[in-house]
Parts: sequence; C-alpha cells; structure tokens
Amino acid sequence: MPTDDRSLTTSRIAHALFPQVRSSVLAELVTASQEGLHLREIARRAGLNSKTVMRELHSQRDAGILVSKKVGNQVIYRLNPECPIYDELRSIIRKTVGLAGVLREALEPLANRIQLAYVYGSHARGEVRSDSDVDFMVVGDVSLREISPAIRTAGRMLRRVVNPTLYVPDEYAAELRVEDSFVSRVHNGLRVDVIGGSA
Repeated sequence: MPTDDRSLTTSRIAHALFPQVRSSVLAELVTASQEGLHLREIARRAGLNSKTVMRELHSQRDAGILVSKKVGNQVIYRLNPECPIYDELRSIIRKTVGLAGVLREALEPLANRIQLAYVYGSHARGEVRSDSDVDFMVVGDVSLREISPAIRTAGRMLRRVVNPTLYVPDEYAAELRVEDSFVSRVHNGLRVDVIGGSA
C-alpha cells in the first residue's frame, strides 16, 4: 500500500517503534556523554515526571539495555555497551529521535536542495563528552544563511552547539578526489548520515 511522505518522518517511525517515554529517555542517553546521566537530569531534559522516568530506567536496566552506577548520592544511567543490540539500538535512536532525527527534521524544509548531510567527529565515533559539539557536514545548493535557523533549532533541541561545514556539490566532489583532504577523511570515516548516504 503506498504511503504519503508524511508517514515516513523520523518522529512517526520513532513513535511507532517506542512509547513516548521510552523514546525520550533513550534519546537523552544516546546523545549524552559516555559518563551517562542521573535521573533528574534525564527527566529535566526530556520534560518528563521523575517517577515516570524512574520506572522506565528501571525497566530498561532490568532488561540489560541500560547500566547504572552510584556516584555520591546519585545513580548514573547509560546505555549498556554489552547489550547484544547496543549498536543497532543506538543507530535506530540516532536516526529517529536522536541526533540524526533531530537534524533531519530541522532541515526538512530544505531537504530537496541538500544532496548529502552527515555528522562526523566525536558524535560519529561515539566518543561524546559533556562539552562535545556536533560536527555537521552539509552538501547542497543552500547558503549558510538559509540553514542557520534550522541548525540553531536543532542545537537547542540537542542542547549542543552544532557546527556546520557547508559545500556546494561540485566543490565537495572535487575535494573528495584529493587524497587525504579534509573532505575525503571525514567522508570515508565514521559518520552518521542525516540526508543522503545511507540515511
């Protein structure tokens, strides 16, 4: 049965896969630093009641999806790297309600003029610290002025500074042919596709 374009938005996919509380909690933990987050911080960021978040955290921890550790008088939660679906779960969350999903939704009005967009650097490598910004490559027939409002909106939602690098397609293709250029290194390195690529 054919579907209209609206049915394929990342937020609709996320809501079909996960209940709202679960997707919100997992999105916060996927975009957080490797150290993890405590209950109140997750609840504050997600805009949810602490008791609701606590139930979800305990459920996910009991299932082996999350791990927790006590630090002082707080319990810190993070994704469990030993979970059998760790990589797949991170990828789904990133593409729907996490980093890639937020950026994709923000750029949706300009998507027909963007050939390729992806996150590279620490977020793509999974080496996120609390102060890590988001390195974001955009290839298309758009200006920095045109994408800046969307980038700022995404940054506010992610609570991260998003640093866009912008290329027109011909310039990007030329740089890609230069061995060991910045573009060829990030293009062929670890990345999280947002538009084009495998997105």
